[in-house]
Amino acid sequence: LVFLVDEVSQFMAGNTPIGYGGFIDVDAHATDFSDGNVAPGSIARDFYIPGAIPIGAGGGGEVDADFTAKGTRFFFTTETPSDYGTIQSRLEFDFLGSPGGNERVSNSYNPRLRVAWAELGNWRVGQDWSTFQNTRAIPESASFLVGSDGMIFVRQAQVRYTAGNLMLSLENPDTTVTPSGGGARIDAGDGALPDAVARYDWAGDFGTVSVSALARNLAIEAPGVDGNALGWGLAVQGRIVLAQNSDIRFSLAGGEGLGRYIGLNAVNGAVIDASGDIEAIPSIGGLVAWRQGLGEGRRFNLGYSH
Repeated sequence: LVFLVDEVSQFMAGNTPIGYGGFIDVDAHATDFSDGNVAPGSIARDFYIPGAIPIGAGGGGEVDADFTAKGTRFFFTTETPSDYGTIQSRLEFDFLGSPGGNERVSNSYNPRLRVAWAELGNWRVGQDWSTFQNTRAIPESASFLVGSDGMIFVRQAQVRYTAGNLMLSLENPDTTVTPSGGGARIDAGDGALPDAVARYDWAGDFGTVSVSALARNLAIEAPGVDGNALGWGLAVQGRIVLAQNSDIRFSLAGGEGLGRYIGLNAVNGAVIDASGDIEAIPSIGGLVAWRQGLGEGRRFNLGYSH
């Protein structure tokens, strides 16, 4: 159940128009896994995260029901004239994944930063959707996110240059590593080089299609381990218009060391081998979704992700 608030542009601060808007989102979730449960406060109870599926618990869990308003979202936008052109910005929050709050009494949750960027001319600096991802390919759903198994889905700090249909960016690096022999994921956070992304979009009456390329320096410094590896990925994503209110959305990505860029970090970027070196992990994933309008604002969606 979503209550929309339209963006308002009449609020002024000096010579800067400030827009604001968002929505109130109230959800009812039922969570059921065949091989265990997840904790009540887990974000995996708010939306589907492939890597959070419990395995090896030795039996099925019970169905868990949750009512929540954490998907509620609000944003602010600005447009400030300057000697160099108009400076635009966007600041956006919701409450999903909040480390604060519980369901026992007050259900109080901390705001979570989604987007925070400023743009001048061809340059955008701040936190935004990764340039590697085409958000038009995200399937429509009542829940926050579906089809995430093979989906590219990342928001992070970056510096992006856009020239027509071409986008180039340097983005926040972070390496997730599997220890030698398996075990808990290591969030290394090491490495001096940013992730580099190039993307080109085609758009027209047919819809939109993009091709993206990613290059990463996978790095970790830990006792007995100090290594680097090259990570790379290629992706084709888009939305093809079939008719009014009807389209096909798709994404296909693959490479070595894609890691957290695909499947909500279902697979790590690298693994530590027996010699203490790190090797990039190959991965491939994708999705396809059909959206069919039924008239009077009603839609039907069917998709597959892997």
